[in-house]
Amino acid sequence: MKKNLLELKNVTIEFQKMKSNLKAVDGISFTVKEGEVLGIVGESGSGKSLTALSILGIVPYPGKVTKGEILFKGRDLLNLDEKEMTKVRGNYVSMIFQDPRVSLDPVYKIGDQLIEAIQHHKKVTLREAQERALKLLNLVGIPHPKRYIEAYPHELSGGMCQRIMIAIALSCQPELLIADEPTTALDVTVQAQILELLKNLRQDLKMSVILITHDLGIIADMADKIVVMYAGQIVESGYVSRILTSPLHPYTRGLLKSVLQLESKANKLYTIPGNVPGLANMPKGCRFFPRCSESIDICSKIQPPVYSVNDEDYVCCHKYS
Repeated sequence: MKKNLLELKNVTIEFQKMKSNLKAVDGISFTVKEGEVLGIVGESGSGKSLTALSILGIVPYPGKVTKGEILFKGRDLLNLDEKEMTKVRGNYVSMIFQDPRVSLDPVYKIGDQLIEAIQHHKKVTLREAQERALKLLNLVGIPHPKRYIEAYPHELSGGMCQRIMIAIALSCQPELLIADEPTTALDVTVQAQILELLKNLRQDLKMSVILITHDLGIIADMADKIVVMYAGQIVESGYVSRILTSPLHPYTRGLLKSVLQLESKANKLYTIPGNVPGLANMPKGCRFFPRCSESIDICSKIQPPVYSVNDEDYVCCHKYS
């Protein structure tokens, strides 16, 4: 049986505003096993990216993890000081961000940025770091790596920049890779190439992956398990095979109905009515009930508990009871 690599237990992230605290992520729990791909899905504002940032200890100010545990190989990352967390980032847990052009420093050559990442975490000579940088560029499918190692980010396409970011993330052979919307800024053909690259790297390097996206097609193709987030909470989680075929939460069903089907004869694409509530205007009871076509009286009054479907599948909905 595979061991748990990462465990989030009842994690809450709050932002201080004047004299009140606003919960952007509210009591979420999930696990990532060794070699597993976990997909996190949900609309913008659901707390997906904040959850990822909390794992690396880089929640933007004035946000703060105020409750819970983030266990990596049994060690609570929330108890580490900044010096200890610096050793974790890159060495054990790495992250690919949404826009590669923003993540790369425009005034430094690609090679310099790769070498800096390697030497920051590994005790290697400059020559060894240069050799590893070339191998990494080759690993992520960049042709003529000796040419590109001397290039600046503005000289490369968006797809090439994203490959560079993946190379930097892999430079210290992390056990967990977090990919936050890694194809958002890319065109469709390049998206497919990057996703295929991530799939191959996951298989070749045997690493765990957290894939954050709003695209359920990507999740169906790459993930083993799914966490569905809405308004800072997990509404459903479990194996891909079960959730994509038999979703239990109305929100999950709404997301699946919103996916364009080529064989569909419908004149209009289905959309979930309304918007994700703001942090200062969270509804009482179930946070999804104002937009839910299946809500009942209790939904507007009491937050639904988490129901266990089986050992790995959970749903947070009164109707499931």
